[in-house]
This record gives sequence, structure tokens and C-alpha cells, in this order.
Amino acid sequence: MDSVSAYARGSGPVYDADYPYATGGWDESHRYNAEFRVTDCSAIDYTAENRAKIKRAIMEFGSVKTSYYNHNWYYNLTENGSAYYNPDTENKGTNHDVTIVGWDDNYSVENFKADYRPNGNGAWLVKGSWGDNYHLKDGYFRMSYEESEITTVSYYDADVKSIYDNTYQYDGIGSYSSLRYMGRSTMYGANVFTARGHELLNRVGFYSKGAVLYTVYIYKLNSATDKPTDGELVSTVSGAEKYYGYHSVQLTSPVEVNTGDVFSAVLKIEVSSDDASIMTEGTMYDTSFREYESYLSSDGKNWDTVAPDKGYFKTAGNVCLKVMSSDVKGCLHSYSETVTEPTCTEAGFTTFTCSECGDTYTGNTVPATGHTEETVPGTAPTCTKTGLTDGIRCSVCKTVIKEQTTIEVTAHTYVDTVVPPTCTAGGYTAHKCSVCNGFFKDSETAPLGHKTGEWTQTKAPTCTEEGQQIKKCLRCDYTETGTLQKLPHTDADKDGVCDDCNKELNNGGTENCSCLCHKKGFASFFWKIKLFFIKLFGIQKTCTCGKNHY
Repeated sequence: MDSVSAYARGSGPVYDADYPYATGGWDESHRYNAEFRVTDCSAIDYTAENRAKIKRAIMEFGSVKTSYYNHNWYYNLTENGSAYYNPDTENKGTNHDVTIVGWDDNYSVENFKADYRPNGNGAWLVKGSWGDNYHLKDGYFRMSYEESEITTVSYYDADVKSIYDNTYQYDGIGSYSSLRYMGRSTMYGANVFTARGHELLNRVGFYSKGAVLYTVYIYKLNSATDKPTDGELVSTVSGAEKYYGYHSVQLTSPVEVNTGDVFSAVLKIEVSSDDASIMTEGTMYDTSFREYESYLSSDGKNWDTVAPDKGYFKTAGNVCLKVMSSDVKGCLHSYSETVTEPTCTEAGFTTFTCSECGDTYTGNTVPATGHTEETVPGTAPTCTKTGLTDGIRCSVCKTVIKEQTTIEVTAHTYVDTVVPPTCTAGGYTAHKCSVCNGFFKDSETAPLGHKTGEWTQTKAPTCTEEGQQIKKCLRCDYTETGTLQKLPHTDADKDGVCDDCNKELNNGGTENCSCLCHKKGFASFFWKIKLFFIKLFGIQKTCTCGKNHY
């Protein structure tokens, strides 16, 4: 905090080339030379839970500062680098400042000295100030995440030195005390100043004890003894700070003052729990403070003056509240405002542009809103399609916060059915998925073929018509049909006529005979007479056709 108080009051930082290290001897005229204006220095508690916040600070600001206990015993210097871990958890002192510039979550415990190894992997990449010696590799070493004597890390933010020319302050040595009203989550502090020239008040600096909401008010007063709110309110700006440290904020509307003008800066602090605190100098370094410079209030209306003879506040010192200004050298700016709204990932801000000379600056910063998470529903896998897990994205900017991943297809749920063979169709085992109806078959067998019984006559044959018969398959409805040949004509009485159908048989079934004696007509008549006498006298004779028709 000593360095912070120096930077906050406008001293340094400067370049090595202009002020070589450890030479000293600079006269008082150099005290407020500065190449940059430190606008913020915040301290983050060194806890495992805050490790991600520390990494984010490194990414945003380039590095963070911390201090540790340096001892030769605990370095392990190899060709691959230098690793440091101090296992002493009892002695919590530190003796050296370093800068953390990176990290490696997978840095193995095997890299540390065998006798002094932490419990888990992970280390910070640390830049020292001793160059490539004293147990360092190229000026760097790795320090275990588990280094126990570290209590905080801090980061600095700065701007060009031209952002202001003058500083109004009573707290040049910084903050070494704080005051509060018991049971109050809101508290006010204020300082009253007198302008030293024609200037534009453009920035306010203050310290916070932790995470706070703040509002800064600038009043123009009629007298240096007026209470800090007994005047005209000319500018207001609000915001939030997350960490303990020094912070500065650009005024939304710069305030023009002339030599002798009296103005006040009022700081309102709000906290979500405990008591709100206003940071003060304290009296650690025999600070001097006078009545009508600093004030404290629990409500912003009724004010207590901070002075050496004011009872409870006699050891308070001045309120740590600064106002910075720029000299008016030309244009008395008339600024218009262009508001850039915050997004999920980018802070919002207001751009102020002078309509006369074009001067521009930004202020009134509003923190990024952060992503608004929404679930991207996944899909369940099936036995034919892959599924997806639930994902997360921002409902505003559609940034994917958590990717959806593929879920492999599930196995088919088969129901097995055995289909036996039939006479005409082969058999098989059918496998059908009960989910997607997918199907395949195996274990195929050949058709059985028909197995028929004996023939059964369904129509008897006659001498004039064929008969019919059938035989049936014993396993199915198949029926085979056959014919029965016609029966021969019968002529038991030898009268030449079929006994069954009365058909003329031409003498004993000779109707198809081609011999002359069986021909019809005159010749046939003759032979029939002859046949009568042959039969009458019992004479047998073979027909000329070679058959015995008699």
C-alpha cells in the first residue's frame, strides 16, 4: 500500500532510464514526475476459491504482484526451469516482492525439490527482479499454487499522464485507518477543497475496504466552512468495486472551476453485509489534519467534522478522497454524450465529445452484464440415431458456454420369434427391435414338403366316365387330385348291349373292331345272319380279324 499511496498522489511510475535504480539523490522537484497515472490498484485474497479471479486479473492487466518468503533451500533449478515451494506453514512472514505473469494448472509436483513437494500439480509463472541468477532460470521461476505464506495478490491499472494535471488531496501518505458507524451498511465521507486555478475537475480517487457500491457527488460551495452538501450539486457518478484497494473514476460531467472556487467531493459507500467503512489516513505517521477539511456522515445530511480535537475522530486523519483536474488552456469544452451499452462480455461506457474542439474522453463505466445462461436441450439417443447432452449458451449473445456432446447410439432391444418351416416355406428365427422395428432373420431351414396320406375316391368311375380321387397333406390344406380310368362295358347276357349303360356293344365289345364282319351296312347284316346260325348250332369260329367274337 506504500507504493499505491505514492502512485495515487501522483508520484511515479517513471522509467528506469530516467531514474536508475538505487542511485538516489533526486531533489524535491522530481517528486511528482510520472509517466503514467495509476487509476486502480486492487488486492485479491489469495485463496483457492479466488484462483480464477487471479488468472483473470493476469489476463486483463498483464500481471499481478505478490510477496513470498524467499529462501535458497526451497528452489529446484534444472535445465527445464526453476521451481519453488516453501512447506513451512507456521512462519507466515514474507521478504520479497515478485510479479506473477502466468500459470500452468498441470505443472507437475515432480518438478519441485524432492524433499519439499506440494500436494498437487499447478504453479504460477513468476518473474523475479534478480535476472538469470540466484536460482532463477532466465529471470523466472515457478511457484506452487500451495505457497502458504501468500495472503494477497494485487494488480495495477494505469493511464497516460495527460488524463489530469493537478491533484487535490489531504491523504498523500495513503490509507492506514478506517471509520464506520456501528450497524450502518451505508456511510459517507467528504473533503472540501479550494481551486488553485482555472481547471476542469474530471476524476475522483478513493480507497475501499472490500467490495462496495459507490456514488461520488461534486458540490460547488459558497464558503470553505460550509458543510460538504450545502451547495449546488454539479456532477454525480456511480459504480461498483470488487476488491480492497485504491480506485479512481472519471466524472460523468467535468466541473469547471476558477481560482478561489470552493468545492467538495462526497463519497457514498454501500455494502451488502457488515458495516460500511470510510478509509482515512489515521495518525500512524504524525499526519496533520484540520477542521473543515474532512467530514463523515451516516446519512449524507448530518455531518461530523474530522479534526484533532473532535473526540472519537481525533485519530482519524483526513478522509482518503482525492479530486483530479486538468488545466483549462484553451477551449471551455461543451461535451455531448454517446452511451455505449454494456454487453455480456464488454463493459459499457459514455463517450464525451466536445462540440467545439473535438476533445473526447470516456467515463461512466458500467460493468459487463455477464452471460444470461439458458439450457440448450439435448436429445436422447436411440438405437438408430446418436443423441446430444444438454448444452448451455447465453440467451442474449448466443455464446456457447457449454458445448453439447454426442451420446452414442443405444443397443437394439430385440424380441426373438422362431418361425417353424412349413410344407412350402422355409423356417427361420426372426429378430425384431421393439424400439425402431429393425428386423433381421437367421437360423433358416428348408421347406418340409407335403406329406400326403392315402388316396380317397371322391367319384367312382363308370363305363362312360372317369372317376376321381384325392389325397390330402397331413400338415396343411394342400390336396392332390387324380383320375380313375373308365370301367369296361359289361355284357353278361351276351346281347351286345352294355349291362350298365345300355350301349350297343357290336357283338361282345367289338364296337371298335375293324374286321369286315363287324362293319355296319349290308356286309354286317349278312354276317349277323351267319352269326345267328353259328350260335344256333353251337359252332365257334374265329373272326377274320383274328379275334374270337363269337
